[in-house]
Amino acid sequence: MKLKMTASSDPKWLPAEKFFRDFVCSFQNVKRFFPFDPRSPGAVRQHLGYLDKRNQPDSEMLSQQLVRQNTDWGAAPEALRAAERLQQEDALVVLCQLRPQILGGPLSNLWKALTTLEHARRLRDICGRPVVPVCWVVADHNWGVMRKVLAVSADDELRRLKLDTEVKGCPSADRIRIHPAAFQILGRLAETMRITGQNNAAWCFLRQTAEDSSTLTEWFCRILVGLFSAYGLVVLDAISQRIRRAAVPLMQQFAVRQQTLHKELWAQAEQMIDLGYCPPFAAGESAALLFWDSERGRRRIFPARQGPQHAQPVPNLGNRNLNSVLEYDAGRFSPGEAVRPVVQDYLLPVAAAVVSADEAAIRAQTGELYRLFGMQMPPIFPRLCATSVSSEVQCEMKRWQIELSSLVCSGAIDEQKQRQLAELQKLCVDTIFEETEGEIAAAHEDLGQKLNSQIPSLEPVQKQNRLEIIRQLKYLQKKAHHHQRRKFNELVSGFRKVKNRLRPDGGPQEELALAPILMEMGLQWPDAILSRLHTEEQLWGHWWVFEDGEEHG
Repeated sequence: MKLKMTASSDPKWLPAEKFFRDFVCSFQNVKRFFPFDPRSPGAVRQHLGYLDKRNQPDSEMLSQQLVRQNTDWGAAPEALRAAERLQQEDALVVLCQLRPQILGGPLSNLWKALTTLEHARRLRDICGRPVVPVCWVVADHNWGVMRKVLAVSADDELRRLKLDTEVKGCPSADRIRIHPAAFQILGRLAETMRITGQNNAAWCFLRQTAEDSSTLTEWFCRILVGLFSAYGLVVLDAISQRIRRAAVPLMQQFAVRQQTLHKELWAQAEQMIDLGYCPPFAAGESAALLFWDSERGRRRIFPARQGPQHAQPVPNLGNRNLNSVLEYDAGRFSPGEAVRPVVQDYLLPVAAAVVSADEAAIRAQTGELYRLFGMQMPPIFPRLCATSVSSEVQCEMKRWQIELSSLVCSGAIDEQKQRQLAELQKLCVDTIFEETEGEIAAAHEDLGQKLNSQIPSLEPVQKQNRLEIIRQLKYLQKKAHHHQRRKFNELVSGFRKVKNRLRPDGGPQEELALAPILMEMGLQWPDAILSRLHTEEQLWGHWWVFEDGEEHG
């Protein structure tokens, strides 16, 4: 598949969060929150000095656990070899994190994984050391988000697909059973996309991963492994008991130093607010450091403010015996968002992290926590943001003269559509034909008078001729109506296709589900994108990906 990628300098194409836009386009505005400028060529090399001196947790155990997990999910040999390389003393990691979601989640997951793979490749060349791309799958509990995806149907209408399975309480993704609901949603997806499952490789891939999985987390991990393990991406399921147990020394410190940690969180929040940003954990809100997981869901431990809307009491978990419970039952504890980056960098030799918009702000607010634990935050790279324009969409844009710039502002493309519809409606078919029929009738009457005065026998022929002319005129009027309606419908359909596929709901294309786009573009599409990324100098900002090498202004 031939692709052309071009960078967009307009920050309006990036996610709406102001902090992320400044992080990508005006780093000097947010540099106080980060130890490294991610654009600096020497940022990673500076961080390596810290990594080489620190005490690494049991790398052999982590490596073996990752090999076991990825083997169970059917990973390619490239990923298994990458996981084994984590045992080497000089091994490095480029890390990203994703949340489990049906059908592989939104398209932004693709760009995040590809950005991670490409940065790992580049750092491998720069450092001359083994660099392992790792995707940390979060132990998510937000069922309302996990069960839904946004897709575009074969009719170019937006569809929200939902996994219909009964869930009680707020369980983590690893406890949500997906059968038979997964097959039902795959059937609805095939119907929406108007595909024959056995003839679509991506649909068959999704169904096979569902058949091989029992939980939502496993299904999600198998999709990631199937798409990216051949490029060396290692998937890490953070729900693993052994991985959580390795983080116990750090989580015990969370318990002991909770007040100091919360104080730092609020201090950073105030700085962000003073600069006009919205901190992820604003003062007065809950920012749990630890969660207690159970069959009924999870409960916050150590929120910033106590109250019924924040922490819930956990039986037998008083502050006095928490550390001992952590020792023998570590698998029930998970870090909150505020401290998860610290846990990740504690367990893995993270040379760089690839972040989304919300994660960039979380890293900024929690940056001081690293210092409290004698750690150093790694360089942070923004994930690649992109919009893919298929050849079919390009044809519609050419036909209706739709410029990419008209898609930036919400409502601009609707205004352009209304202008073109108004121009089309200026052609008042009935009025034109009424006037024309009157003109033809008058001319025919004048012609008849001249002929009948000299050749009276032509009068019947003249009347028949007039009727035939009117009949043909009515037929032409009917055809004009038909073609006008067809062009009207084609215009509306063309604008709907462009808008829903490039700017669905007024938001970025990345909010669309990954699975349906793979079903349209093919499983080889990520490979084509990654091949193009190898040729680009920078992985910043927003990119346009044009199929067949065509480009629009």
